[in-house]
Amino acid sequence: MPRALISLMVALAFTLGLGAVPAAAGKRPPIIVAVERGDTAALGRLLKKARPRDLDASDLVAGSPTVGLRAIEVAARKGDRGAAEALLAAGAQATAKALELAAAGGFLELTQRLVERGAPRADLALSAAARAGHAEVVEWLLPAAVRADPFFNLDQVLEFAVYFPPAPSAAVVAVLLRAKANPARAWGPGRQTALHMAVTKGAADVVAVLLAAGAPIDAVDRDGYTPLLGAVAGGRFELAATLLDAGATPHHVGGKGQTVPRLLVPFAPAQAGPLLDRVLAAGVSVDHAGPGGETALMAAAAAGSLPWVELLLARGARAGALAADGRAAIDFALSCAVSHHPWSPQPPAACHADVALRLLAGPRPPTGRLDRGERTPLVRAIMTGSDALVARMLALGASSPGLDREGSGPLHYAARYGTPAMVKRLVDARLARPSDQNQRDETPLDVARLAGRDDMAAALAALASP
Repeated sequence: MPRALISLMVALAFTLGLGAVPAAAGKRPPIIVAVERGDTAALGRLLKKARPRDLDASDLVAGSPTVGLRAIEVAARKGDRGAAEALLAAGAQATAKALELAAAGGFLELTQRLVERGAPRADLALSAAARAGHAEVVEWLLPAAVRADPFFNLDQVLEFAVYFPPAPSAAVVAVLLRAKANPARAWGPGRQTALHMAVTKGAADVVAVLLAAGAPIDAVDRDGYTPLLGAVAGGRFELAATLLDAGATPHHVGGKGQTVPRLLVPFAPAQAGPLLDRVLAAGVSVDHAGPGGETALMAAAAAGSLPWVELLLARGARAGALAADGRAAIDFALSCAVSHHPWSPQPPAACHADVALRLLAGPRPPTGRLDRGERTPLVRAIMTGSDALVARMLALGASSPGLDREGSGPLHYAARYGTPAMVKRLVDARLARPSDQNQRDETPLDVARLAGRDDMAAALAALASP
């Protein structure tokens, strides 16, 4: 390669910063070190002979605790007004970063002094103070922020004040609302209002301030959640009660069919039951469902929560209610048995059998429908391994052999999941024979042997004997 071209490439690399000496090889500016250490005497000596470029030099040493900062910004971050005054008097610039750091730290007097000395971007400093929860600084900076940016967006500052802090400040929110920030604005891809955000944070005092200012109580975000649904989903039941007291509707359905009763099911009935009773008293049906038709009882059945099933049935939930796809609560309970591959090494143990038995306890209960694998409710009951559940299914008239899409019948499944007593029960009911073959030419005895079920193989062999 020609030497001239190599020289040009090297020069270009340095121009682009590709050949720069690593920052760690540099030396920290002495003025910054003195400010960081709070060494007033050393700072005074350095300022006497400092040049303008020394005053405004940045710390470029990688790994330094003040990397990227100027001396005035280090002073602002520490809230060291004395050091800041000395630097300003010596001619240091009042930078936007220094103002932002002072505001974020809640150092009001230092913030005021930096603004007086012409520090720009008071709007950014205001946002920093709002996120940090410094109401006094926020209130003082409001006029300066408007002067700094003619397109200053106070509504967005309200969003920052609620969204970013782990525990947002009600005092800051109140200051912003008095300054006419709009609590109805929805932000970000989630389209959440400040009230949604405050509920998510569990900030009861902020919720109270927003409600008092007229925040829309039933605003809907991108997922169809109102603040009330958000409070229930997050287990914030006291906030949910506050929202109900303020007039939130308990009838709203979320974007995926979420209702207040359904969202309560993941929580302990003792904890969530009082809220359920409150919304039922307000006129919400215990079978309240969205377009998919899934009720709280179905959700409880799918989760295998017998306490919730008991509670909901006691409140009038209908075991015969059907979802839009025709499934009843019993289908949701039995779905756990087929949530894995039906011939996986480890079958589910007593999977939701107690819930299924409770749902089948009433007079003429629905026994369910075929699932996507064309398995009957009886087959899915067999897969739970529960003799009592299979006996109940048979007592309710489950008399169809019900071959699945691979030709396996009840006895094939019993050979894998059941008990010898269950096998005898099925044979006595004339629902299957030990000699039946599926599409893989497997008999129930073959299935038992492949599964390592010696007890079932022996029982099947005895039944197959003349």
